[in-house]
Amino acid sequence: MVDSAKISKLGLPVIIPVAEFRDIVGAALTATLSGADPATELKKAHEQFRPILERSEKA
Repeated sequence: MVDSAKISKLGLPVIIPVAEFRDIVGAALTATLSGADPATELKKAHEQFRPILERSEKA
C-alpha cells in the first residue's frame, strides 16, 4: 500500500480557485432551493466552472 501511494493520483481535481467554485455552486444551490430544477442548475454550474478549472490546472 505504501508503494502504491507513491504513484497514485487523486480521483478528484484539486480546486485552486475555491472562491469561484463556492460562488458558482452556491448560486446553483440557491436557485434549486428556490424551486429551480436541480439537474439544470448543476449542469449550468458545471459549464460555468469548467473553464475556470481548466485555467487553474494549466497554471
